[in-house]
Amino acid sequence: MEDVAQQLLQSELLKCQTPVLVVADEAFSLSVPLPKDAPLTFISNRFDIAEDLRQRGLNSVFSDFEFEHIDTPTNKTGAPIEQIYYRVSKEKAITHHVINSAYKMLPAGGKLWLSGYKNEGIKTYLGKAEAVFGKLSTTYNGGKTARIGALEKTTNTSDLLDDKRYTELRPVFELAERPCYSKPGLFGWDKIDQGSAFLIEHLEDFLANEKPSSMSMLDLGCGYGYLSIMASTFGFKSYVATDSNAAAIQACIKNLEHLGASKHVIADHCGQSLREPFDVILCNPPFHRGFETEPALTQLFLAQTRRLLKPQGRALFVVNQFIPLEKLAAGSFKSIKITAKNKSFKLVSLAL
Repeated sequence: MEDVAQQLLQSELLKCQTPVLVVADEAFSLSVPLPKDAPLTFISNRFDIAEDLRQRGLNSVFSDFEFEHIDTPTNKTGAPIEQIYYRVSKEKAITHHVINSAYKMLPAGGKLWLSGYKNEGIKTYLGKAEAVFGKLSTTYNGGKTARIGALEKTTNTSDLLDDKRYTELRPVFELAERPCYSKPGLFGWDKIDQGSAFLIEHLEDFLANEKPSSMSMLDLGCGYGYLSIMASTFGFKSYVATDSNAAAIQACIKNLEHLGASKHVIADHCGQSLREPFDVILCNPPFHRGFETEPALTQLFLAQTRRLLKPQGRALFVVNQFIPLEKLAAGSFKSIKITAKNKSFKLVSLAL
């Protein structure tokens, strides 16, 4: 489905001839043209998007939207970035953080372009941003539901939007007798995902005939690290956790500090850069990307699981009941078993 909000943003971006910053979160798409002559810098909290941009020869920064770490590019006249383009995020805390960061970065008269859909709160975001920036200089609609606006920095204020202290990792509860750190912007950042909890509830049965102390474990799509934290109580020989979200990597590194040299937390998309195989793979795969569902994500997780499993290894997936994981896995795995299920989730064991 075409993203009209993204098209609105990039139609304005095509007009640019001066250095600009483009904020690219998981809702960002490269399916529409980019200007060929303007010096572009992209900042993305998604490893896959940042890497895709780099492979296209574009200047791309992978970080948790840490604007202060961007080396502001200039053109031959020494002009700094005066415009920032952003298709709003799914999470309010991220959107507020980006609006605040854009205000701090832009010079007087600089512009922040915001686009999105009405049901994503774009009208509200434009109103809030206007209160910070001082002026909504341009606004128009695309179709019936998409809107874009340009905020011009005309004020000098410290009254920024509430971003729930987005930049700060904070302890949210205890897991395995240790504080668990997380932050806004992560999926289920301040709670235990019930699907992941269901997997851990049955992990002992899954490992009943195994010796974890001689086994390697991969947490594929780790988030803040819940599966790795809880699986660490089984005493695996080594742990690897990977995710494409910059905030998830920060939180997971903090939460697995106690595992020392036996653990590695790696920024990657579905484990595609990993080379060493694993005895056990645990996974609670996402089925959304930004505002849209994306079935291809589950298939990619399955393909990488097949590639990364040792010949005698096993994987345990937890998915919502409506996800046809067994059908998607057919033909790639010799053993596909539903080992447990409840009203919401099912556990699927996979082996080569």
